Amino acid sequence: MLQKRLIILITSLKSLIYHYDKLFLISKITINIVSILVTIKRKHLTILNQTIMNKLVLILLLFSISFVSAQQSKIVLKTNFQGDITQGSIEDLISKIQEGHTLRLGWSLDFDNDNIPDLEHWVEAEFITIMNGHVYNQIKTIHQQMPLPANVELSSNGNTWQAIISTKGVMQHQYSFETPPQIGGVNGKEISEAQQKEILENLLKIQEDKVATVWALSSL
Repeated sequence: MLQKRLIILITSLKSLIYHYDKLFLISKITINIVSILVTIKRKHLTILNQTIMNKLVLILLLFSISFVSAQQSKIVLKTNFQGDITQGSIEDLISKIQEGHTLRLGWSLDFDNDNIPDLEHWVEAEFITIMNGHVYNQIKTIHQQMPLPANVELSSNGNTWQAIISTKGVMQHQYSFETPPQIGGVNGKEISEAQQKEILENLLKIQEDKVATVWALSSL
């Protein structure tokens, strides 16, 4: 029974390392530690006295809590779809950047305006600008991809996409076309050449969207 409980404890610690965001694992570890302690007492083991066992429990608990706290502290700043800060501060983010920390940037899109993320992207923050108390990160140009209901697929037309995302919760982005797209009719009706030109010009314009952002340290 004791061996089984030790195996469960070790498994919990491994899960904590790989899934540090699951805070409930601390409770699971605590329960297993207490169970082990009770089992040891029942067996009247003289190798470990009460003081040593108490220290062991305290060390394991402190390790679990400090490890999770350290991992959670990787998130420096969060903003919601309204651009409001929900965690951390921009001042702390700027300090981390100026101290030489590397960052990862995550942003979410809300297609149906229900304040629930419908799509999430993550990149390494490589080209960072600090200006007027805000942080901006330019996203490297990528090949356009299409979020479909079942999966995400690369576009076959050679289009590319680039963007700048800021701590204001704003994403400015633009598509570039290798070859001009073919503009068809609308609702089965043919459109004029002037209308096609207008649609194409709108596609090439820099667009602006609100996004929820997460700014996190790549490593501690």
